[in-house]
Amino acid sequence: LGDALKKNTNLTILQIHTNNINDKGTIVLSEALVINNSLTKLDLSKNNIGDVGAIAIMDVLKKNTTLKELYLFTNNIGNIGSNALLGALKQNNILKTLNLSVNKIGFNGIKEITEVLTHNNTLTELHLSKNNICSDGVIAIVDAFKQNIPLTKLYLNDIGYYRAITITIAESLIKNTILTVLYIND
Repeated sequence: LGDALKKNTNLTILQIHTNNINDKGTIVLSEALVINNSLTKLDLSKNNIGDVGAIAIMDVLKKNTTLKELYLFTNNIGNIGSNALLGALKQNNILKTLNLSVNKIGFNGIKEITEVLTHNNTLTELHLSKNNICSDGVIAIVDAFKQNIPLTKLYLNDIGYYRAITITIAESLIKNTILTVLYIND
């Protein structure tokens, strides 16, 4: 598949769900995607990808000029992998959708997310549901979108959100005029 992706210039969507390609397969795939300039949507959800695989995908985000949607939900990506992916978004001005739901991202992974949210001008949809972000992480994310970042959709379901921070969220929404979809529940 990696060799085919290096040469194929017609494929725009690649969805490889539940194939257990893990970190090793992700590295091989990422090497091809750095070269491929036709793919606009990549879905590698439910593939047992960890931090090593996420770091390989980071290189794709730094170099690929066509990928607009990246779905990595239900993997094993932790703070190190999410920080690598999000760090790449400081250089990437193409990606619009990133789904990291149902991974192992905790509060330490939020620091990079908030940094990216205030500096990246193209990411419009971010999914972080079912990670262990906790209320302090939610507050950090919400504080970032007070600045009217281009994010229009934010998904934070089942992340350890506590009702006590509802006021902080409400205050942020008053200042943000761009966000149109916000999913938060505990």
